[in-house]
Amino acid sequence: MADNFTKEAFTLLGVGVTVVALRTYARLTSVGIRKFMLDDYLMLLAVVVYGLETGAAYSVGARFHGLANNSMTDEQRRTLSPDSPEHGLRVGGSKLQLIGWSLYTLLLWLLKLCINIFYTRLTLVLCPCHEIAASINELTGPQNRASAHANQDSDWIPPDWHHLSSHDHGDPGRLRNAFSEKLANPSESR
Repeated sequence: MADNFTKEAFTLLGVGVTVVALRTYARLTSVGIRKFMLDDYLMLLAVVVYGLETGAAYSVGARFHGLANNSMTDEQRRTLSPDSPEHGLRVGGSKLQLIGWSLYTLLLWLLKLCINIFYTRLTLVLCPCHEIAASINELTGPQNRASAHANQDSDWIPPDWHHLSSHDHGDPGRLRNAFSEKLANPSESR
């Protein structure tokens, strides 16, 4: 009969696999496999790593009877005979436990990366920066950009943004107000 750890570990693995399967199905039906993004593929990789990590944790308990070199004092380590069966179990359990910890760390970083990429993708959809840059260029006009380029004294400012520098002696409120109107009514500006 399975112990509580085994029930919990495989129940959580089942829940995780189910959630990722539902997420993948939703993405597949909404955008198709050709439009999968990096976070979609990384989530599938994370499920594989999670399965391996759960398997490693289970194996430490099932194959090596939960024995590793943790929770041992230095005196217990010194008195443990290298010829004893316990020594072999502890060495094997320690190796597998180290693999499990490495897989767990990899899993956490994969999930963090997935979340980061997912939120980056969401914010790019909510705020398309290329449209904002095009709007700024339309509002300033070529004459303002030409005067700003002629007066530029700092090389680190991108050329399309020199009109925002202190050398542009136009009304700074004009750009802000026009840009706010363009953001408020994007359909009228096209």
